[in-house]
Amino acid sequence: MPKTSFRPETHGFHFPNAFVNKVATLPGFGSIETQGRCGGMAFASLDYFFNNLPIPADKSSDFPSPGVPPDGHPLADYIYRRLMDSFLVSTAPNYVSWTLHADHSTWFFKGVRRWTREDEFPKIRQAIDAGRPVPIGLIRARSLDQIGSNNHQAVAYGYDIEGDLIHLWVYDNNHPDQEVKLTIGPGATEVRSSHDSAWRGYFLSAYGPVFPPYRPQQPSGGGWQSLGGSITAPPTVGVNADGRLEAFVRGTDSAVYQRWQTSPSGGWSDGWNSMGGAITSDIGVGSNADGRLEIFARGTDGAVWHCWQTSPNGGWSEWVSMGGVVTSNIAVGRNQDGRLEIFARGTDGALYQCWQTAPNGGWSGWSSMGGVITSDPSVASNADGRLEVFALGTDRAVWHRWQNAPNGGWDGWASRGGVKTSNLAVGRNQDGRLEIFARGTDNALYQCWQTAPNGGWSGWAWMGGVKTSDPVVASNADGRLEVFALGTDRALWQKWQTAPSNGWSGWASLGGVCTTEAAAARNADGRLEVFVRGTDNALWHRWQTAPNGGWN
Repeated sequence: MPKTSFRPETHGFHFPNAFVNKVATLPGFGSIETQGRCGGMAFASLDYFFNNLPIPADKSSDFPSPGVPPDGHPLADYIYRRLMDSFLVSTAPNYVSWTLHADHSTWFFKGVRRWTREDEFPKIRQAIDAGRPVPIGLIRARSLDQIGSNNHQAVAYGYDIEGDLIHLWVYDNNHPDQEVKLTIGPGATEVRSSHDSAWRGYFLSAYGPVFPPYRPQQPSGGGWQSLGGSITAPPTVGVNADGRLEAFVRGTDSAVYQRWQTSPSGGWSDGWNSMGGAITSDIGVGSNADGRLEIFARGTDGAVWHCWQTSPNGGWSEWVSMGGVVTSNIAVGRNQDGRLEIFARGTDGALYQCWQTAPNGGWSGWSSMGGVITSDPSVASNADGRLEVFALGTDRAVWHRWQNAPNGGWDGWASRGGVKTSNLAVGRNQDGRLEIFARGTDNALYQCWQTAPNGGWSGWAWMGGVKTSDPVVASNADGRLEVFALGTDRALWQKWQTAPSNGWSGWASLGGVCTTEAAAARNADGRLEVFVRGTDNALWHRWQTAPNGGWN
């Protein structure tokens, strides 16, 4: 299934094609009234991609109704100019000729169906095989008065041939952040869409990139500093055996990149280093019994792949498959005896586990833990070393399972109730009690905690706030938990225990303009450090200036 590195959720605009109609001039035909600015959005998204620039992070909620940049906004004006450009390319007359021609073959013409399958798809395939996403014109109109409203423009970035079926993956700007599949068969009378009514056919549009005049602003506020890069998923941070933090991100080519502190609690290495791979999930990280870091991610085949340090604080192995087909991010826990254990959702919705057969050693096969979960799993270690895993069920309540003895077997699923709308964060209090955090239906944060180490649980308690991301929790040097989540202003907000294992402060803003949930880690000297992606898609970080203290 060849695909370019273009991804709708990363390289497409994050708002739909809901612009008001505009009049465009089609050479050889005259004026038409367009339905939105699909051609402008297709061309502009490719402009950012081919110039290796992050696409603006603006989303529908950033603008008044209908949820797109208003006329006069520099992004709206730029998309409009590119819409006009899309009707000046050499292939633009196809919108007229294909509209007027029959679908079937005639004495003189192949017709729209054969043109699509025999002439246009091979050209699109050749471009994708070369790693180039391309704009395509989609035809539904059958009369001249429908040209501007019933035809469409999108970006093709992948394909698959399944017997006589041809599948084409496109960024359709009517469906932001989603993968849309177009399918045509040998005897089909139409091109089926996974998200829309059918099309008559499609063709490769001519295109030339321009440098985008509109650039997203970099995050600002407080003491945020950039670590650079262009990342496409939330960051993950591990702690080396010597205490140095190491950050892992997914790049625009879907490879994993790393950057590390050059000394414990110190500065960072120069630039990002590629670790290769092609991943489709966030990255999970764990620390082996001997201190070697190990990272895990889902590959393009749906299997879990991993890569590990060959010595503590040292270099890294090649990527190795652990098999399975998973549909979630991977949670990583460490048993009391030091063996790592990973958890992920399978294609049947059940939770699956895989574990090292000896500390620092090889791995078991995948084993089902049952249940039907609807979130990423989270795992934590009880005070006595028993692992406990948490996830949302189909009822959106929090469900959990736990080992019945350290390093041992597992009890059945039990519900912690609630109706939650985020992945879960789990921390351990200074006294050993686990505490879980999740967003509720009112977008406030809620907490639930063990009433005694290794023991039973409280009900859910409201922590307030209006949060737009998954929460993240970390432990201060003195054992106080601190939780982080994005607010409606896209700043990172924090809340902390006022004493170890005790009550909580109010919410406070760390500022910034963030486009992913945070990662949090503790430096060797005890200072917390947080990491987020900014509006420029670079990695940004802030840190405590002293253990348990304020922030830079």
